[in-house]
Formats: sequence, structure tokens, C-alpha cells
Amino acid sequence: MSSKFKYALNMDGTSYQGIVNTTYKKLVKVFGNPTTGGSFDGKVNVEWELENEDGVVFTIYDWKEDKIPKGKHDWHIGGFSDKAVDVVLNAIDEV
Repeated sequence: MSSKFKYALNMDGTSYQGIVNTTYKKLVKVFGNPTTGGSFDGKVNVEWELENEDGVVFTIYDWKEDKIPKGKHDWHIGGFSDKAVDVVLNAIDEV
């Protein structure tokens, strides 16, 4: 994981904010390995729960997929505000 990001400790209250169209491989390159292996209800297979240097909390996750998408995919971005989308898109663009 880049030193720009750390594991977010409090995800309570985050919600869907937008999408990023990219690959699983690129997400791992930019954000490191996923922080969770999925949700208890089976709606999410894999998720990143992170915070940037400015304190913007964000999640990146697949939604209602049968398996982890490997090719280009519309990954969901969650957070407390649409700043989460900006953080993710800017990080992806930098690589």
C-alpha cells in the first residue's frame, strides 16, 4: 500500500458515492491488497477500507458479483462525501 493511504478505522456511516472503471490488478497496485475479504451477506467479495493523508475515508468494493472481477469493471466507491471519489480517481490517474 502506498504511504499516502492507511487503513481506515471507522467505516460506520459511509455510503455509495460513485464508481471507478479499472481492474483489480490496478487497484492492488495503487491501494495494496484488499483490507477485507467480503461482507457477511455475500453482496461484496472484496473491499478496500482506507483513509488518505487528508483524512478522507473511502472504500472501494465490488457489488453483487459472483466472483472478484479481474478485467475492467465498475468498482463502487464509498465514503462520507464525494471527496472519496476524487481521492480514488486521482490516485488511479497518478499511476
